[in-house]
Amino acid sequence: LGRALNPDGVVAVAEAAAMKGLHFAYYCAGDPTFSLRAPGGPLRSLPVPAAPAGTSNVRSVKPLFGPTGSVRQWLTGQEGRLVGSEDVLVSQIYHGLRRAGFGAQQVSLETYYSFATGLSRMQFRPDLSIFAPGVRGNFNLYREGKRTQSNDALKLAHLRALIEVKGSAATARASDAATARLFQHDLEKLVMWQERAALAADALGVTTAFESVFVGADLRARPLGREPRMALEGFANSNGIQFVYLGPA
Repeated sequence: LGRALNPDGVVAVAEAAAMKGLHFAYYCAGDPTFSLRAPGGPLRSLPVPAAPAGTSNVRSVKPLFGPTGSVRQWLTGQEGRLVGSEDVLVSQIYHGLRRAGFGAQQVSLETYYSFATGLSRMQFRPDLSIFAPGVRGNFNLYREGKRTQSNDALKLAHLRALIEVKGSAATARASDAATARLFQHDLEKLVMWQERAALAADALGVTTAFESVFVGADLRARPLGREPRMALEGFANSNGIQFVYLGPA
């Protein structure tokens, strides 16, 4: 997002961490090195290892989330059982995408976009963004950590899919109506992404074409009723969103 700590600040925070027996690491996007200090040890500056290059040129991720898709199979398999929080589900989807051949420089969590400001200073952020290999891991909001250099043009030009995820153990006792409202809210967020991304791409003079995928995990004992599920699927289909429902058999 920019440089939070100047060199003196890095030293000061590292000292404060060491006094409390904490390890400290700091990295700013675009820097060739990162700072690291263990309690009782010196503050070191180490080179940033290169992440594996993105390798998947697949233009459509939707088949991966279909009934026989590899990511869908991973999520519903023994190793990918749906438990815990939404963060757990997001991490499982990330793992499934990596297993499907997407590199670390292609899949980003909680990605910031300059055009996605809300009513506060905090930007809206999709749960997962999937990019073509050409993005080369440049997921950061600004280029080279400089607030005057937006990265939106690069990211929009290489964006392949946005994924929103909803569902956790905390909602295991929710009613059908409450569950449908939670799912509907995230579907509407994807529609918002589509509209804002299109306007931003037009203003920046780039072409963007990405898919929208919603993954809803229903961890209740009984599956979502037919009528609310059909209503959600209808809304998703009418807005070009793939609706993926993961629930009890």
